[in-house]
Amino acid sequence: MVHQLGLPQHALRNLKRVFGRFLDSRNQLVSLEWLLIFAVVGEGFFSVSALHAQSVASAQQATSVASVIAKKSDSSLARIQMRGFFSFRVGSRWSYTFRESMMGSGPHARVTTVRGQFSETVFLVDHTLGPSVQLVGVKQVGDSPDAFMCTSDADRKFDPLNKSQFWYIIDSYRIFSKCDRAEAIELAKKLAASPSGNIQEVPDYLLPFKVGELWGADPAYPKRDDDFYQWSIEDGETDVTVPAGKFKGCYALFYRTLPDHEIRWICPGVGLVATEYEHHGTTHHYRIELQSYTRGATHQAY
Repeated sequence: MVHQLGLPQHALRNLKRVFGRFLDSRNQLVSLEWLLIFAVVGEGFFSVSALHAQSVASAQQATSVASVIAKKSDSSLARIQMRGFFSFRVGSRWSYTFRESMMGSGPHARVTTVRGQFSETVFLVDHTLGPSVQLVGVKQVGDSPDAFMCTSDADRKFDPLNKSQFWYIIDSYRIFSKCDRAEAIELAKKLAASPSGNIQEVPDYLLPFKVGELWGADPAYPKRDDDFYQWSIEDGETDVTVPAGKFKGCYALFYRTLPDHEIRWICPGVGLVATEYEHHGTTHHYRIELQSYTRGATHQAY
């Protein structure tokens, strides 16, 4: 049975050493369920899909094992993607350019186009608010599109100290954002107190990224049969070309409503490389593209 896994000889020797007491003299598995669980929890990754269905004692046992694997796999994948897609290190800096078009006001209004640039730099990573929770402070310099993060007086709560700052709150599988530091700290403490609890906040990102996943629907509204008014992941292998270069293996995240939509492209090693917004009833449109990226030198654990 072990040889049916299709493992190379050195991997087979390691498998025998680790799981020796679960094998009989003919190298057959005494307990398949133990192997499946340890294959997910342990350091090695084995191809569970290669196991033949007849090796499972019963359909009920297979369902139980699959449930354990799915939970462990999602948790592990979320941690891997958090490290691989987002670089929340002190000193990390993203520089963006944008082009925004909108209709002016007045009797002779016409479409105007604005171009600009802005940067975002991580200046603080705080791990002291609770286990597995980070508070990340980001300083924003320059102009940004009208509908972008923390650009209105309402978002800044008229606090001059917050005009160029916003905050990410991160746990093992979610990333939230706040424009107000006090609100960010409060949310971080809630996440620390209840890591797996139901937080009445919509995350900016929910990991692991999987094509077809939905999140962020407002619970105050009836459940919809489509993917409107919530985030959806529609592509996980797309290439994105921006001034900073060509990025492969990116995820495309969509948020659709009846009057407008937004798309974010998240790429390995960098994070957000492009954002596009379009209003369907007016000429309001903007596109943000990554101009350059500098990875911070200070390592931060996740």
